[in-house]
Amino acid sequence: MRQETRDAVRLAFDARCGYCGVSEIDVGARLTVDHFRPLLHGGTDDLDNLIYCCSMCNTFKSDYFDTDADRALLHPLRDDVTAHYVESITHVLVPLTERGRVHIGVLHLNRPELVNRRQRDHRERDRDAVLRDLTERFSGLEAEIRRLQGRLNR
Repeated sequence: MRQETRDAVRLAFDARCGYCGVSEIDVGARLTVDHFRPLLHGGTDDLDNLIYCCSMCNTFKSDYFDTDADRALLHPLRDDVTAHYVESITHVLVPLTERGRVHIGVLHLNRPELVNRRQRDHRERDRDAVLRDLTERFSGLEAEIRRLQGRLNR
């Protein structure tokens, strides 16, 4: 596969695994390129058949491909995964459909490392929200102090 093709796939997926979402930063390396429909099953090197993915998802998926609608994997750019699974409050993925169950199972999307990463990401989002809120409150207090100082200086 040409480097230009790899770069285009990487860009399309924002340097993240199309299946589990880990980034190159998470794994400390470039990810792999997977054929959504494997070459063995008539897939091609066309960009719409290529998925940027981590080595674990690529290993678990391997040459999996099923034309049965309930057993087909979800394409990260074409399918609405939220219609097929949700993330629980414990950050485990819970299937809503048979296709979601198959997708989660084939790719092992509830492996402990991914659940831990989702938990970490959630904690970071919470921390960032609290920090934004405190920063806004602090700015408001500073403005109020300036206003009161102005009144005192009259």
